[in-house]
Amino acid sequence: MGHTEGTYNVGSCYHDGIGVEKSENKAFIYYQKSADMGHAEGTYKVGYCYNKGIGIEKDENKAFIHYQKSANMGHIGGIYKVGNCYHKGIGVEKNENMAFIYYQKSADLDHVKSTYKVGYCYHNGIGVKKDEYKAFDYYQKSADMGNTVAMNCLANCYDYGIGVERDEYKAFDYYQKSADMGNNDGIFKVGECYRFGIGVEMDNNKATFHYQKSAEMGNIAGIDRVRVNSLLITNEFISPDVLQTAWDVKYRSPFLKIDSYGLGAKYRGHGKNNEDAIARTTNPIPLQCKLFYFEINIINNEENGIIAIGFCTKTAKLKKLPGCETDSWGFHSDNGDFFSCSIINELYGPKFEAGDTIGCCLNFINRTAFYTKNGVNLGIALRDLTDNIYPCIGLSGGSIETNFGHKKFKYAGVFHLALQYI
Repeated sequence: MGHTEGTYNVGSCYHDGIGVEKSENKAFIYYQKSADMGHAEGTYKVGYCYNKGIGIEKDENKAFIHYQKSANMGHIGGIYKVGNCYHKGIGVEKNENMAFIYYQKSADLDHVKSTYKVGYCYHNGIGVKKDEYKAFDYYQKSADMGNTVAMNCLANCYDYGIGVERDEYKAFDYYQKSADMGNNDGIFKVGECYRFGIGVEMDNNKATFHYQKSAEMGNIAGIDRVRVNSLLITNEFISPDVLQTAWDVKYRSPFLKIDSYGLGAKYRGHGKNNEDAIARTTNPIPLQCKLFYFEINIINNEENGIIAIGFCTKTAKLKKLPGCETDSWGFHSDNGDFFSCSIINELYGPKFEAGDTIGCCLNFINRTAFYTKNGVNLGIALRDLTDNIYPCIGLSGGSIETNFGHKKFKYAGVFHLALQYI
């Protein structure tokens, strides 16, 4: 009579090429023999071979059957795999409720992946009522067991305040832990943290290093970042020392107060005629920047106050709202019109008010300009865009805060647009 454990071990040797020439077919044969003798791990391995087509023709139904058998024998990996099969519809009809039940069973036995999966189910409402607090707890448990995917999810929870109070420093810490263990998504996320100053001081050089490292490991997001960054296509990836973008206190109306960072602007006139408050940036958009994008957050626009976002040339007089004088263009809050060098175009987009985020994208590749509202592209507003353009704003009431790329934009499409030109 054969020795069950020995039979399984022979299969394992053939599988891994230990002391014998590697043979997946013979590995399967011995796994099957040990499974027929009631060996739980052997039964699990037969399921795995059928699942992946190792030494035998791929058969997901037979994979599920053997995973189920091993699960019934108490094999923790088999219990997890049954849950995974129900989750993804592998060899069995998809059933999210059954998936959660099996994930929970194996998580209760301290299976690392299953503990993460239970968190994932709670996070997304898969087979169980959505509960962000329980999701966080299970991500934490799995992360404590060394699961790097769970570490990234835990970091994301801290980053966005999902199931826990928002804490950018802890977010960075967990992304870093994941990265230190070689997780390429974690490495990419560390790059994002350095790029946008999430829980750590902004450092473009360290951001680029981590983007490059994740790209070398095949991370698609990292590859895209490196491709765009290397060509300096957008202002997102041009050093602030080169860009030097802020509202210039020298080139502004006396009715506009600029904060010490050069990003916040507040109207301080009386709202009368000829008291529009305008400002432009210190420098024109660099010629090497082919896509320039910036956003303003409308803090308030006061009663009857108009806020305009646009661009101008150096010769603009800055006496009227952007677009209401020669050599300037602007999108206005009160009516959604786009004004071009004193010419009122047809209605361009929706009105905007306090709480809205309005973006302006200048595309020097195809010479167009478009705006966004709360992350949604509103379409082309201008064609035949010229060079040596300065971003500008205008207020006849209210206040705004500006993002020139020092933090994440509401509109994510600029990065994807940049990829089209590579």
